[in-house]
Parts: sequence; structure tokens; C-alpha cells
Amino acid sequence: MSEVFDQAFRMVNLPFTVLLGLIVLYWLLVALGALDVHLFSDVDHDVNHELDHDVSGFTQFLHFIGVGDVPVMVIVSVLGLSMWLGSMLANYYLTGGSQLYALALLIPNLAISIVVTRYITLPLRPLFRLINKDCGPGEEVLGRVCQIVTSEATPTFGQAEITRSGASVLINVRTLDDAVLLKGAHAAVVRSDSEKGVYYITPMPALKSSPNQTLN
Repeated sequence: MSEVFDQAFRMVNLPFTVLLGLIVLYWLLVALGALDVHLFSDVDHDVNHELDHDVSGFTQFLHFIGVGDVPVMVIVSVLGLSMWLGSMLANYYLTGGSQLYALALLIPNLAISIVVTRYITLPLRPLFRLINKDCGPGEEVLGRVCQIVTSEATPTFGQAEITRSGASVLINVRTLDDAVLLKGAHAAVVRSDSEKGVYYITPMPALKSSPNQTLN
């Protein structure tokens, strides 16, 4: 174990060790409730929007590694862990600790880690689609109260959360009448667009109770 720590804090591996440490810290803070699990939901939404409307090489690369189907922080976590392991193994068996050789192996390490990330997260994509899918046909969404979880909801952007049966579901939302609702605001779901996969919402006064309710 001490040899692993020695390798991890060698200069050639230190950047990846720091990255992995930040990733571990993030998930610890999420587990302790100090960070919102929806912290990067804006990023996920923006990526989904780009993947839907852009066919450039970069967006296709994002789709290749699973961004848009799997949350960004899960992708970053797997990629960071893969690069750390690749750096540790390469610098132990191949470079002898040489910074020049380590630099030369940086691009191959990244390329291999991208492929590893794709195939590790590939089985997770159906799971996250199931978790994040809109309420099914048996769930009445119209008339429900939702809470904004992105930084804001506008006529062109936003996600909201509906709590149901002790669980919650995220829906893509758009506001009516050019309204802008900030994160944490409550709104009523008044209309849906199945072709676009979005729900239209209208502002509501601040609620003291749980948003797990319908409008009378």
C-alpha cells in the first residue's frame, strides 16, 4: 500500500492524483448532503441541447463517451479514474519515472481512457434513461407542482423536479409568457408537448409544503 502512495505522489502521477482526489471529494460532499446532486444539471441540459441540434465532431465525441445519456460527473469520474490508473501503470512499468516519457504517453493514456470510459458507462445508459425519463403514461403530470432544479427556467431552457411516492423525476420544462423562474421556485405544469418532450409551466407563489401535490 505504501508503494501505491509513493507512486501516486510522484511528480509524473501527481496531476492525475489531484484530479482523482477532487472527484472523490465531490462524491463525498454529495453523499453527506453538502452538495446538490443536481449541481451540474445545467451542463447536462446544455450538452443534450447541443447533441440534438449539432452534428459537429466535438458533439459526436461527447455522444461517444456517453455525455447526454449519463450525467457529466459520472463520465468525468470514470475518465479521471481511468487516466489515473493508466498513468500509474505506465509510469511504473514503462517510463521509469521519466517526465519526458510520461509526457509522451499522455495522449495514448487519454485515448485509451476515453475508450475505457465509453465501455464502462455503456451499460449505465439505459439505467440513467430510466431514472431520468419523464413520468410514464400512468402518471398524471399536468396539474402537478414542480420545483426548478436548473439555475433558471425560461421559455427555451430548464429542468424541474416532481416528487412522487417518495421518489422524484426530472422533466424538461419551458415557461409561458416569457417568465423566468430561478432555481428552487415552484411552478404548475399546465401543458405538454410530446414531440419536443417538454412540459410548459407557469409560476406559483412560494410553497411551504412539499411539491408532491396537484392543483385543485
